[in-house]
Amino acid sequence: MKKLVLFIFLLLLNAANFLNAQEIKVHNFVGKQIKEAIAYYGKPVHQDNSIPEMISTFFQLLNKSYIFISNGDSVYQAQAIITYPSKDEIRNAVTSFMNELVQIEFVSDTISTEKYVLNKPGCSIENEITALSSGKYQLKIVARKTEN
Repeated sequence: MKKLVLFIFLLLLNAANFLNAQEIKVHNFVGKQIKEAIAYYGKPVHQDNSIPEMISTFFQLLNKSYIFISNGDSVYQAQAIITYPSKDEIRNAVTSFMNELVQIEFVSDTISTEKYVLNKPGCSIENEITALSSGKYQLKIVARKTEN
């Protein structure tokens, strides 16, 4: 019985790490239609389509917010802001995310230990870690479509 409980706990822990890595992959929507982001994140809390070349779509979840900027064709900028309760959790999420990006041929241009820039033809990603006054940590990811 103890082995079963331990196995289930480890399985849930791995699932949580996988989900943390999944929630920050907004770069996957760059170049795709906004309806794909809506299908993934659900109904947006707000969508400003007053300028057809710059449609802003906002999603808000518990400790996460997402913003997608698109035109009639596709998303050209995607942003995620996610709050983590500890420095270890944010470091684990960023490390996992960066490793996956390097595997799909993004090249890292590290600016500091708190800000990273990664590039690949067609997409640029900036990650920035900020310590909040509450003791929590915030990760901001901005992915932009590039012309090269």
